[in-house]
Amino acid sequence: MSGDIILFFLAVAAPFVVGRLTILFFRRLVAGGRRRGWLVLLAGNGLILLLLLSCVFLGWESYYRFVHDTTIGNNRSKVSRQWFKRHWHRNRMGVRDDVEYRMKRIERQRRLTFLGDSFTTGHGVEDVNQRFVNRIRVRHPDWDVHCMAKNGWSSVDHFETLGNLERQGYEFDMLVLVYFINDILPFVNQTQMPSQRSQQPRSWPTERLIDHSYVINTLYHQWRRRRLRSSDDGLDYFTLVTTAYTGEPWDHQRALLLNMRNAMTDQNAKFAVVTFPLTMQRARDNENVYEIHRKLAAFWRECDVPHLDLLPVFKPFDLRQLTVNRHDGHPNSFAHGLAAEAIDGFLQEIFLKNEAGGTVIP
Repeated sequence: MSGDIILFFLAVAAPFVVGRLTILFFRRLVAGGRRRGWLVLLAGNGLILLLLLSCVFLGWESYYRFVHDTTIGNNRSKVSRQWFKRHWHRNRMGVRDDVEYRMKRIERQRRLTFLGDSFTTGHGVEDVNQRFVNRIRVRHPDWDVHCMAKNGWSSVDHFETLGNLERQGYEFDMLVLVYFINDILPFVNQTQMPSQRSQQPRSWPTERLIDHSYVINTLYHQWRRRRLRSSDDGLDYFTLVTTAYTGEPWDHQRALLLNMRNAMTDQNAKFAVVTFPLTMQRARDNENVYEIHRKLAAFWRECDVPHLDLLPVFKPFDLRQLTVNRHDGHPNSFAHGLAAEAIDGFLQEIFLKNEAGGTVIP
């Protein structure tokens, strides 16, 4: 019997056991007719409080175990893992989708390959057909639309994936790199990462409760996520990501992105970039964020690569309208709809200019 089942059995049994003890206590108190001292009153109130707490715990444990159906951004929580079991299905290529992919192109059929991370996979979006990749596929049934993306991928993973696909005989037509600002993280000193610095030893009973109780596990990971957003030494996730674009990590990142563009050029494939803003997860009015977007836009112009920045698309909306929930900053189905509309127009403009023999201006 697993620890989860044992803990839930204890949670179910606790109200009955405590309730029975409470009834016996007050029966004996009434039958004895003794004077009620402060210790007796304290014991009685303690039993009543314990009964109420056990009922509340059972209710919350049942809710998070059987009803709650969403994600926490770091994906380490039990509710997140449960969500993935319910809603995450992979095709034979090992990526999330409800269609199978061919390695070879069909002659005269346009192939569109999106390469990205959790923003592309539809993290937190229950119906895969609500993410922007699938919406574009529905808009253009004559296109062969693929989603080569996995949660947690960075630019290093993207470049390695391109090489692996090429070796397997995958044929590109147009590659759209779906860029997220934290794709630069492999070039950041990992010892500074908040996730590394925030690991704290846990006592045996605390560890067991976190591992096997859905409600305690959820509250723990929600607290831990809030803690990672800001730290006393100022080296929080947001600061690390934004400062990476002002130093050596950006030099490495630029070289890697240029290699990706060159790899597509060598295969006679078109290459374009769509950038999701970091402000999906953090307050928007931060000059460091805008500076990153300006730097990326300038870089892609220099590389003569078509580039769509989604920051202006999302900026008019409140973050609560765009994200999965307050503990998961990934775009929700509404934000994917906005992205699909903008990306579709961006791609069609590229195709029209290419067909007209014009030059695409990023």
